[in-house]
Amino acid sequence: MRKSIEDIWQSGFIDDMALIAPKVNNLYAMKSQNLVDKFESLFAANQKAVLFAAMVIGSAVAYVGAPFVGAIIAAMLTGLVMVGHGQLKKLSKISKDQSSFEYLNEFDIWLDNAIAQYTQIYRFFYPALFAICTARYAYSDSAIGVLTQLDMVNSNGMPSFTVYAVIGLISLILGVAGARIYRADVTMVYGSEIKKLKALLNEMKALRED
Repeated sequence: MRKSIEDIWQSGFIDDMALIAPKVNNLYAMKSQNLVDKFESLFAANQKAVLFAAMVIGSAVAYVGAPFVGAIIAAMLTGLVMVGHGQLKKLSKISKDQSSFEYLNEFDIWLDNAIAQYTQIYRFFYPALFAICTARYAYSDSAIGVLTQLDMVNSNGMPSFTVYAVIGLISLILGVAGARIYRADVTMVYGSEIKKLKALLNEMKALRED
């Protein structure tokens, strides 16, 4: 019995070695590679932006009189870049000598793992950044003046325990909300591409199952 056009296309897609429908295979291969390339481009741009922020923020904080805090912030941001560099190394190890479906599926797994790793990091990054900045600011003359008016200084004229308790509480809240904050950031930057990735994978899976 002669195969229908749909059967021929599906057969060509499922078996990369088949010569029945090479144009279909090439189409999916191109779509997969273009999508991965777009992700890599966005990810690399994000890494450069974080590194630039590390230099600018670190220098700015040091300039206003808090070099130690500036160095810590710069180190924290640089750490994020190093994690990203490690993730890009893992991505480069995904073999391209496989079907477009297998390649895209491995990329999807890599992406999920990368997001999971960053999610765990940001659970601590946000509260740590807040605590470091606010604790340092609490000792500034302007902050001491405000805290004195609020009766939140101790006998030595320094921030009272209440100040640190508030900082700790907000840091704890940021730790709990850190994952949601990061995922919202991921959605904003990569959301449209992630939707395309999932849609393309679902399309490929549907063709393989038919």
